[in-house]
Amino acid sequence: MRSFNDQHGLILPFALLSAGAIVMTGFLWWQYGERIFIERLIAGIAGCF
Repeated sequence: MRSFNDQHGLILPFALLSAGAIVMTGFLWWQYGERIFIERLIAGIAGCF
């Protein structure tokens, strides 16, 4: 069983990655506009499958 320190060490990188993703999403939304962003998002999600 992992200790609290181990879990905290794993949570921090994911929190930073999530914060970066939110900032990047906001920047892309501002830069390209709603329609183009949604089309790229759907294409990116479809590309994962």
